[in-house]
Amino acid sequence: ANYYQFDDNGSPIESMIDEQIDFNSWHLDNRVPFSRVTWIGYISFPHAGQFDLELTGVEGQCRLYIGDTAVVDTSVGGSIGSFDAMDNVLYELVVEYSLNVDRLLLKLYWSSTKLPSG
Repeated sequence: ANYYQFDDNGSPIESMIDEQIDFNSWHLDNRVPFSRVTWIGYISFPHAGQFDLELTGVEGQCRLYIGDTAVVDTSVGGSIGSFDAMDNVLYELVVEYSLNVDRLLLKLYWSSTKLPSG
């Protein structure tokens, strides 16, 4: 994750590696005064088909991209979007989260009708 200061589009003020997007800003103990967080990673889907992706706990503005496709944009709609994936393809995944409150919470979930729920 890259953390950016208020109204700063330059270099991040802090960077760290997150194994998954399950973010709660309280773990930072206000030591990082940020207004925007960006995660960049990769995702591969287990089969071809449509996948639903959901961002939960969004208290600011959030965008989720897979490759060049905007899958979720909370500024123009809800926090759920769909993506038509090919199997065995490694896609770049980008999540941009802008703060408009004092605390950020965010989780990313994905599912497919071809996978068992559980």
